[in-house]
Amino acid sequence: MYPNQKGFTLVELMVVIAIFAIMSLIAYPNMSEWIAERRIANKAEQMANLFRLARAEAVRIGVPVYICPVDISDAGKPNNYCDTSDPEGYAAFADKDKDYKYDEKKGIDIPLRTVVLNTQSRNTTLFLFNNLNAAPNYNPVNSGSGQARAVGYMPNGAFIRGNYTVGKKGIITPSPANSIIKIVLTDKQPENKQKSRAQVLLFDGSGRLQTCKKSEILDSNNKKCTF
Repeated sequence: MYPNQKGFTLVELMVVIAIFAIMSLIAYPNMSEWIAERRIANKAEQMANLFRLARAEAVRIGVPVYICPVDISDAGKPNNYCDTSDPEGYAAFADKDKDYKYDEKKGIDIPLRTVVLNTQSRNTTLFLFNNLNAAPNYNPVNSGSGQARAVGYMPNGAFIRGNYTVGKKGIITPSPANSIIKIVLTDKQPENKQKSRAQVLLFDGSGRLQTCKKSEILDSNNKKCTF
């Protein structure tokens, strides 16, 4: 006598597959959005960690540590420290000879870490490095010495900002920070998802980090955090 055979019939199997397909179609948009948001959140955390590292290394090594815009090769290598008009990432370096620039050929300055946001062949991340005046208005600083595109930490813990001129290969006139630096990251496409996926980091005059909540980013009346 053969034991009773138990299993799915063909009809039952087809029903299960159909139900699974329907549930996948329902869940896929939410899953795709979650993956996109996590990708941007990961890049924002990398930027936050870059600032934390710069502060710690400036104190440990005893020299200024600057965070500069860089170009990124397809191999992920940073180029043109503080000398790019369309940055694809940010890099931190210890300025051992204290000349406000990264001297790769001399081998004196110490490269610390690079955050890759885009590459020459893959440009998908929208990245904004803005400067805001203090409360209560938080108006953007659009020009002059207050419009910094590079920052640094001193061995005494002080936070400074600086700008640069493309072709000069260095930071010009670093000065104490007196406004808020606002970093925004999101996807370039689709545009209708940019705000919901955005991550916003704020650094005050001492270089302390504040991360904006999603509700603050979506609130158009919140001038400090909205995008």
